[in-house]
Amino acid sequence: MVTISKEARIKDLIEQHAYLKDVLSRFNIDQGLFGLTIVDACNVVGLNADFLLTLLGAYENPDAFPEQELKKFPVTTMLDFLQKTHQYYRYRRLPEAEKYIFDLIRELMAPHAMLDEINREFTEVKEEILEHIALEEASLFPYILYLYNIGYNEYNLVELYELMEKNAISKFTTEHDDIERQLELVLDKLESCDDRIQQLPSFDKTVRHLHGLIKDLTIHKWVEDRVLTPAAIEIEKKIRKEIY
Repeated sequence: MVTISKEARIKDLIEQHAYLKDVLSRFNIDQGLFGLTIVDACNVVGLNADFLLTLLGAYENPDAFPEQELKKFPVTTMLDFLQKTHQYYRYRRLPEAEKYIFDLIRELMAPHAMLDEINREFTEVKEEILEHIALEEASLFPYILYLYNIGYNEYNLVELYELMEKNAISKFTTEHDDIERQLELVLDKLESCDDRIQQLPSFDKTVRHLHGLIKDLTIHKWVEDRVLTPAAIEIEKKIRKEIY
C-alpha cells in the first residue's frame, strides 16, 4: 500500500506513480495544481484529503482494497467519485482505447482478421459500459441520493413506498455484468497476435492502456459493490423499518 503524506507535493507523487495522474484528473487536480501539497490541492477543489489518500492507496495496491476505510466516508463522497469516473470513462479512457486499436489497424496497412475482431469486440464492450453508466446515472445513483437525503427532507409516505418497491437496490445489483472479464478476453486476443502486430508502434501503448482500464473498472466495481451498495442497503433497511 502506498503511504502518502498530506503534505507531499502532487508533482513528486506523480513522478513516483505516474498512473495516479489519471485518478487526480477526475477531481480537477490538473497540472496547474501539481506544485501544491495534497491537502492544499484538495482544499482548492473541495475534496476530502483523507478520502483521496485512501483512494490512491486502492489504486496502488488493489489486492489490499481499503474497503473498511472507504466505508467511513459519506455515501455522497462515493457517488461523487463514481460519477466523476463515469465522465472519465465516457470522454477520455474509452475514446483513447478505441483510438489506440484503430492506430494498430492503420499502422499495419493491411487487412487483418484478428485486429478486426478485436476492434469489433472492444466496440461491443465499450457500448455495454456506456449503457451500464447510463442506467446507473438515470436510476441507481439518483435513487441512492434520494434515500440518503430522506433524513433532511419531508416526504410523502405513499410515494416513498412506491419508489422503494420499484427501485430496490437488489434489482440493480443483479444486473451488474462482468465487463472486466470481457475486456480481459479482448486483451488476451491482442497479446496473442503474431509478431507483425506486436512490433507495431502502438502495440505496447494499447496493451498498457487496456490493462489500466481493466484495473480501473475493477476498482470502480469494488467501490460500488463493496462500499456504496452495502451503505445504500442499510439506508433502505432503516427507512423500511420506519414506514412499514
